[in-house]
Amino acid sequence: MTIRILPTVGDADLARSLGGLLSQLPGVEPFPALGDSTALLDTLAQLAGAAVDELPEVVLVHEHIGPVPALELVREVALRFPAVGVVLVTADAGPALYSVAMDAGARGICALPPSYDELAARTQAAAQWALGVRRHLGGGGEALAAGPGGRLVTVAGAKGGVGTTLTAVQLALAARAAGRGVVLVDMDLQSGDVASYLDVQFRRSIADLAQISDITARVLQEAVFQHPSGLGLLLAPGDGERGEEVTDLVARQAVTALRSRYYLVIVDCGTQMTSANSAAIELADSALLITTPDVVPVRAAKRMARLWDGL
Repeated sequence: MTIRILPTVGDADLARSLGGLLSQLPGVEPFPALGDSTALLDTLAQLAGAAVDELPEVVLVHEHIGPVPALELVREVALRFPAVGVVLVTADAGPALYSVAMDAGARGICALPPSYDELAARTQAAAQWALGVRRHLGGGGEALAAGPGGRLVTVAGAKGGVGTTLTAVQLALAARAAGRGVVLVDMDLQSGDVASYLDVQFRRSIADLAQISDITARVLQEAVFQHPSGLGLLLAPGDGERGEEVTDLVARQAVTALRSRYYLVIVDCGTQMTSANSAAIELADSALLITTPDVVPVRAAKRMARLWDGL
């Protein structure tokens, strides 16, 4: 049996060291090392799109990877690609980090500097786990393809009044009418109006997730409002001041958790860029920028596009 291992390491010297050790392990086929979290998620998505069996059995994540922090990256890989075993490579292999890493979805921790024996043991265990999951889910075919890892689409407006919320709502309703599992997130945190468009009264909002470190399925069930159309709604707070509680970390955790449960996640980002909706745009599979064919909105759209380039 060949074990395919994909290392994601931001440090060039460590990447060479790991690559050398991996090439010595029996039955291991190492992928070329990737240098950041974006490259890893894009690569896994491309491989999964071709065929789930093309995914590596094991992904190594270095503790100093970026731009997504290592533990968040571990969580996202575990949610979006559940039949891939993730091993965190870290200088701090103590019990506290071990517990946090396991909660995030890692299948093991490998201490730095890496040793041949420990690397072999950790990758072998993660690979066996991944293969067991694939067998349980029918060999990685349709069951995996229909599982966690929904598509994320963000909708933002160049300026107010161009139809951002209307577009987001209509996209969500159209996808739901096509039989998809869809959740619409209102991340226009100070002046979100999705609830008014859909004529719903609500008590909970995305701000209620701000104080929760681990957003579980039960937590989501309590926060997401079920619209009569079957559409899931995670709404902006009714009190705009509470929008400040929703940080980029909260946005990343919420979006990642929703992607594990819905085929499609649509986020209304409004027209003002905050750290929270910027994080959603950064993670998006597709980002829509709404404008009208007028001078002021088009200029605003160009400014917004430049801002996105800097994310």
